[in-house]
Amino acid sequence: MVKISRSKHITKQGTVKKNPVRTGVKIVMPGLLMRDKAEEKVIVDGFAKAGLKIKILGQFRTASGQGGSGGRNDVVAVMYNPEKGAVHPMHLGGLFRWADDYFDNNKGIIPKKAKDEFFKGAGYYK
Repeated sequence: MVKISRSKHITKQGTVKKNPVRTGVKIVMPGLLMRDKAEEKVIVDGFAKAGLKIKILGQFRTASGQGGSGGRNDVVAVMYNPEKGAVHPMHLGGLFRWADDYFDNNKGIIPKKAKDEFFKGAGYYK
């Protein structure tokens, strides 16, 4: 599992601080598996070809349950678009979810460790 530290640009409320170059939005990519840095690079480069920059924060495996939608690997990232500001995940084929919507719809299958690392203190749960 790829382990990446939390970005300095993410606030405790889960939003991304504006910096002089870009703004971003925290997203979750359900059902995506990254086995190593090479696969992470493929994902980052794919976004770059679409004119987007992402920073992958990490990934986790969901618990089984919730109508069979659990037991998958989900990746948490911040997506940037330096030219257009924050990008809506649905513009990219609906394969991505806003982190807050994702958390609301999947909190029963997100392991506590992942909740603490990616969602705690961001207004999702205490």
